[in-house]
Amino acid sequence: MDEIPSRPAKLSVLKKFGYGLVVTAVVFIFVEALLALFGVETELSQRDPYVGFESSLPLFVETSYQGTPVFQTASNKLLYFNPQRFSRGKVPGTLRVFCLGGSTTFGRPFDDRTSYVGWLRELLPAADQSKRWEVINAGGVSYASYRVAAVMDELVQYSPDLFIIYTGHNEFLEERTYGDLKDSASIRRWTKPLYRSRTFSLSRRWLDAESTPESTQSRLPAEVDAILDHSVGPDSYHRDERRRQQVYEHFQYNLHRMIETARAAGAGVILVTPACNLKDFAPFKSEFETELDVDQSQRWSDLFLAARAAEKSGDSARSLELLRQASELDTGRADLHFQIGRTHFARGEFAQARSAFELAVDIDICPLRATSEIQRLVEQTAIEKRVPLVDFNSILRGACTDSHGHPCPGSEYFLDHVHPTVASHRLLALAILEAMARAGVVTIGQRWDDETIAVISRRIESRIDPELQARALTNLAQVLSWAGKQAAAGPIAEQAVALRNAANLDDDPETMFYAAVNYAVKGMDVKAIELLEKVVRLQPDDAQARWRLAVLLYEHDRLEESVEQFRAAVRLDPQDLYSQQMLGRALLKLKRYDEARSAMERALKSAPNDPQIKENLAVARDKLPQT
Repeated sequence: MDEIPSRPAKLSVLKKFGYGLVVTAVVFIFVEALLALFGVETELSQRDPYVGFESSLPLFVETSYQGTPVFQTASNKLLYFNPQRFSRGKVPGTLRVFCLGGSTTFGRPFDDRTSYVGWLRELLPAADQSKRWEVINAGGVSYASYRVAAVMDELVQYSPDLFIIYTGHNEFLEERTYGDLKDSASIRRWTKPLYRSRTFSLSRRWLDAESTPESTQSRLPAEVDAILDHSVGPDSYHRDERRRQQVYEHFQYNLHRMIETARAAGAGVILVTPACNLKDFAPFKSEFETELDVDQSQRWSDLFLAARAAEKSGDSARSLELLRQASELDTGRADLHFQIGRTHFARGEFAQARSAFELAVDIDICPLRATSEIQRLVEQTAIEKRVPLVDFNSILRGACTDSHGHPCPGSEYFLDHVHPTVASHRLLALAILEAMARAGVVTIGQRWDDETIAVISRRIESRIDPELQARALTNLAQVLSWAGKQAAAGPIAEQAVALRNAANLDDDPETMFYAAVNYAVKGMDVKAIELLEKVVRLQPDDAQARWRLAVLLYEHDRLEESVEQFRAAVRLDPQDLYSQQMLGRALLKLKRYDEARSAMERALKSAPNDPQIKENLAVARDKLPQT
């Protein structure tokens, strides 16, 4: 009987899958080796799946300086970046450090020289004389982490040794559309090896060349297009928790991306936790979390205003009780928690005060200060990625506790909501230097001591140009006033006026105006009048300065002078109903009834239903002789 040939054994599905994986892996490795042979490079970082940018010139362009090839800041970038220059080739023994971030890194409201970058540029050669140091400021004004990451993609071409990254304050500055990318983070984590392959890099370049210009990403302009630039202050911001979470996810992605980009280029990274003014800067915008009816809303406002008045009068216990009652109606307003913090602070309850101040930052509808979640993500990323962390937040909290007895940094360390004083920049630079030493990047020499630091401090502080400093403070006051922060703008303007006077500089009308407004708020009317009189002499067509001066003169019974200023304000702005009405009232007080009647009649044409104007007009007519 013939033997029946046996069938070859079937491979199981699992074995087929396994063999397929092996064959795929072998082919992939072969292709990778072949592409390497032909010089195809891997991409240094992943493309940002959230946003893309319109084309623009690079930050640094190659040129010649004193016959030497150098890179320097491109002219079209000088509005956002400091002028910087470094050699194309790196001298042996040189460590090239790039400092990245937003306006704090830039050095606003001053410039590079007094920023922590400028301090590092002076401190590092003194601390470690065994190396040559190049410290380059790549901080861009209003740059958020996604723009900072894009800058780093360029900087890795310039032989970096270390990146210092201070970012987190500007994450909500520009509008972005995230689409359906919210849940894509887990997918990206599993595909990281693919992104680093030459095969993927080549494939993506080919697809890019074949694809249409349209993209599912949010397309951002080449330079910052802030939401605030299209609104009056923070009006465009509204409560949106879903978008806030998307911003946080994007921020974390950017931190990871930057660290991986730096490591692919053989460079180290130091992260800095962003810090902000807690105690002396109120939230930019507050909104009710719940829907209150008209009566409830009015009740909340009455309680809040009464609480503020009680706190100012020294009755902190009454203030806290009123704030508690307001919280029962709605606890979602940032200004409520800021006031709670102020009241606890007045009572010496600093731990409670700090918690309330931090909550006020976190729920600010216009979050232009790094929230606690932003700070947490920086710290978490540093741990996960095993990179050094400089916790600027903790440094200032400790310094504030040591020097002032409380852990709530305010105007002692910040010029406004986020920009540190020159002294605070110094603290940050020293902390970064210590982190570099712990990481083995810096070898502290024997000559490094407190006296050396003091000498460097005197040298840096002596370079501060009073006029430049005054102009910087004026610009800062202007921005704060525009954002509705007159209370914060005023003291800064006062500093600017004092600087200009001390340096015998020409008067600056804009600076004096902001300072005068602040003096008036504080009840220092004589100083306010003095400054406003100077402003209108220097700028006779300044209608706003005219009517503010006129009001103060009126309140101090300098009626003839107030009439002169109100007339000028009306002449400059015929639609200024307030000045027209006040002109009539001043004329009434002077018993110039015919002129008062004329002024009130003109005002009534603009506001025919205004009861106050009608009343004053009736008084003027009653005082005139009857015909």
